[in-house]
Amino acid sequence: MKTTEHYFLSALIAGLLVLPYPTMANETAERADIYQVLKEIDYIEEVITQLKKKYQNNRGKVRFNYDAMLAQLRAIQSGTIEYLNNDIQTLHATPPKTVERVLYRVRKN
Repeated sequence: MKTTEHYFLSALIAGLLVLPYPTMANETAERADIYQVLKEIDYIEEVITQLKKKYQNNRGKVRFNYDAMLAQLRAIQSGTIEYLNNDIQTLHATPPKTVERVLYRVRKN
C-alpha cells in the first residue's frame, strides 16, 4: 500500500515533468508561424522581382527603387533566419538596423 508521502512525491514529479511542455509547445508553434512568414517573404520577393522586370523601362522622373525594397526584405529575412538558427540569449536595447536606402529614385532633368 502506498503512503501519502509516496502519492505526494509522485504527483510532484509528474507536475515537474509536465511544466516545460506548454512553453516548448508555444515555442514550436511560434517557430512554425515564423517559418510561414519566411515563406510569405519569399513570395513577396518573387512578386517584387517580377515588378522590377515589368517596369525596368520606366523612364519617369520619379521611379520606384525595387532594389532597395528587395534589400530591406532580405535584411528582414536574414535576421529572422539567424534568430531561428541560433539560441539567442543576449537582449539588445535597440532594434536591428534597417538598410539605408530610399524606396524611390528621382531622375535629374
